[in-house]
Amino acid sequence: MKAGQRAMTSDLFRLNGAVVRDAAVEAWLSEHDGELGAIARHWFR
Repeated sequence: MKAGQRAMTSDLFRLNGAVVRDAAVEAWLSEHDGELGAIARHWFR
């Protein structure tokens, strides 16, 4: 593996608190108030 590729790979897995969410996930969460929605919100928020 080349040094440039190695740096690119480590940058790929850097997750410094970034949160990007699909609008479909937001819509689903807002439509499900029951137990399933609560479980999903726990993992997506």
